[in-house]
Amino acid sequence: MEYIGMDFHKQYTIATRIRENGSKECQRLANTPASFATYFSGSRSATSVVFESGRNWPMLYELLEKEADHITMAHPLKVKAIASARIKTDKIDSRILAELLSADLIPEAHLRHESVRTELKVLRQRAFLTKQRTMTRNRIHVLLDEQPYDIRKSRPEGKRLWGKAGMNWLMHLQLPNSTQHELLQAMLRLEAYLRQEIAASNSLVNELFTNNIDARLLETIPGLGKFGALLVSNEIDGIGRFASPKKLAAYAGIVPSTYASGGKCYHGKITKTGSKWLRWILLEAVQPAVRANSEIAAYYESHKQRLGAKKARVATARYLLTIAYYCLRDQREFLPVKPKHHSVSPSYLTSGT
Repeated sequence: MEYIGMDFHKQYTIATRIRENGSKECQRLANTPASFATYFSGSRSATSVVFESGRNWPMLYELLEKEADHITMAHPLKVKAIASARIKTDKIDSRILAELLSADLIPEAHLRHESVRTELKVLRQRAFLTKQRTMTRNRIHVLLDEQPYDIRKSRPEGKRLWGKAGMNWLMHLQLPNSTQHELLQAMLRLEAYLRQEIAASNSLVNELFTNNIDARLLETIPGLGKFGALLVSNEIDGIGRFASPKKLAAYAGIVPSTYASGGKCYHGKITKTGSKWLRWILLEAVQPAVRANSEIAAYYESHKQRLGAKKARVATARYLLTIAYYCLRDQREFLPVKPKHHSVSPSYLTSGT
């Protein structure tokens, strides 16, 4: 077996090959199919390739798929923890990757199938547009808060501002300051465009939802909806990857950071590692879930009284993810039950597990 470590860049790749006799060869490759085919034609035995996960990893995977016998994608943060060095170059990075691979010390990252990657691009684009719309609406709220009392008094409150009557009020609103009025009109045009793009994606989301069994199970969880269920399903990409709800929560980055030394242990803010989109959609689902389900509402309120609203929101997001774990593991829909004592694990999580 030959072990090859690759340090991938946009225009070129540095490859270090470790032969069966232990000799090492370093070579610079152009990121073209012909260059990679020529490189692998010089292999004397089966090849095992490793590269670090990054923004353009599907491009490198496409070049390797037909050439290498085995492909491993390494977790970049964990690789750095294992093989930190004072001197860092492309050649050294590729050599360290090859050496770690030959010693079976590579912390692997998940390689998603092409169809899943395509769906994720659609869903993450939708999530991006939704976040931009929320930011735009927040800026409009701030601008309206700065207006004279007569305008603030007549403004529709909360979500009503974005309904038909509220939008009609905004379109006919004349701010006393001409510059601020122009800013308002610009933000309203942007909000209308984002709303239109989000609506245009509904048909594709519905099609993806119909063909996704896991998403149909997750949609029964209060607060998620079709889009949220699809995003959670695709971000998880197979519940068998995670041995427990704690492992899944760690992947979503909604577990507390831990510092332990000298017999003392301190838990800090959540790690925010892993899938930021999974973390985002769970946090977004909290308030709709609290309004829709009494058990989730009781869980949220019990944490809010002890920890405050922000920490209660994070705790409830983790609770929703734990529910999702059992729904997917057991291939069942959400089973609502009456709220009990929530100082311990909620009844849904402890029953039948």
